[in-house]
Amino acid sequence: MKAAALTFAVIASFGAGNPFTLKAAQEDARLLNAIAAVESGHVHHAVGDRGASLGAWQMQAAAWADANNHRRRLGSVQHPRSSWRDPLVQEEMAASFLRVIRQRFAAAGIARPTPEQIAVVWNRGWTAAKRVGFRPNDYAKRVANVYRLQGS
Repeated sequence: MKAAALTFAVIASFGAGNPFTLKAAQEDARLLNAIAAVESGHVHHAVGDRGASLGAWQMQAAAWADANNHRRRLGSVQHPRSSWRDPLVQEEMAASFLRVIRQRFAAAGIARPTPEQIAVVWNRGWTAAKRVGFRPNDYAKRVANVYRLQGS
């Protein structure tokens, strides 16, 4: 996925009332790019976990629902999970889910979570990641490495 296209999806996911800077959108685009690289190698038709994880970002049903709930609150178009094969829908949903994760960290008093912390939530889910203190697993370390390499 080209960074410009992904940056657009990230910018579009910022809702009214959310702080926005171009730098923040670019950082989120880099993070989403790193997650897709590790999850699927950017393969939009990827299916994992015996069909539970779909698309380039390997989103499961709960993540998709969280992203749609976020989009509904913002008055944005919601996407049924059956539309997962559309790469643009995947981008929008991944960007929206990243906003959900960031909002959960903010509500927990963690204003600037690290790429590792975000990746461990993406990989394990909020509750399981919180249970281990958001300690990065191997997956989260790989995502963070790709993220940092992109910034070099």
